[in-house]
Amino acid sequence: SSLVKTGNFNWAPKVTIAGSLSVTGDFTSGYGGTTVSGSLNVTGAFNGNLIVEPGAVVRVGSISGGSFQVKNGGLLIVENGDCTLTAAASIESNGRVEIHGNLNMESQITTSNGSILIVYGNLNAISNWGMSIAGDVVVTGNFSASNGTIQNSGNVVIGGNYTHGGGGFGGTTSNNFYVVGDGSTV
Repeated sequence: SSLVKTGNFNWAPKVTIAGSLSVTGDFTSGYGGTTVSGSLNVTGAFNGNLIVEPGAVVRVGSISGGSFQVKNGGLLIVENGDCTLTAAASIESNGRVEIHGNLNMESQITTSNGSILIVYGNLNAISNWGMSIAGDVVVTGNFSASNGTIQNSGNVVIGGNYTHGGGGFGGTTSNNFYVVGDGSTV
């Protein structure tokens, strides 16, 4: 099935999308969250907790709050804006997240072995955040972190500067942490 909603979509209970839903405005889900096993396309901002099931494809303009869980083989693309995470997020093995903007983290994110997170902008981690990285994380811009913890056994590639003030940093060696931008600093 396929459904197009012109304008904004707001729903407090759980939203389950097994077919295809396109929203030409913002999408806000309440306490029940949103689970997608088909496809979801949102031209505006997504706000809420999102579960991307295996094989599902979700494209949103931006994420303005909440969290995501991208399961094995799921794909989440933030097409033209920032992604702000205010609750714990995760990417399972073979899951993929592409953010064509900045990633602003105010919570924890976990990437499983075989997963990938690509940020085509800056990664800004503030407040009480944490990263447990077993997959691959690529940040084309700057990676700035404060007051949080990074546990890393996967690969981290940063195209800009890296700054980490406060918190902990463990499990990382020169074999899996790369700052590759011309003139970049740590």
